[in-house]
Amino acid sequence: FDKNGKFDADKWLATVKQLQSSPDQAIILVCQSGRRSGKVGHYLTGKLDMSNISHLQSGISSWIKEKRPTETSCAPTQTC
Repeated sequence: FDKNGKFDADKWLATVKQLQSSPDQAIILVCQSGRRSGKVGHYLTGKLDMSNISHLQSGISSWIKEKRPTETSCAPTQTC
């Protein structure tokens, strides 16, 4: 999602499929509040039959508020 809440679903799904090493590979979705990642997770499991999808339920904001560890860099196997 961009700062206006828009996204290119086809481009994003193509990137996910490139990074996926197997159909049942774990995918973890993170957004600010957990709302968008939850919706995307339901889409991936319901429409695309991906079975190993999780999301950070309360989002990264809650994670940071709880003083949990974060990193600012993104590994080559992640879509950031």
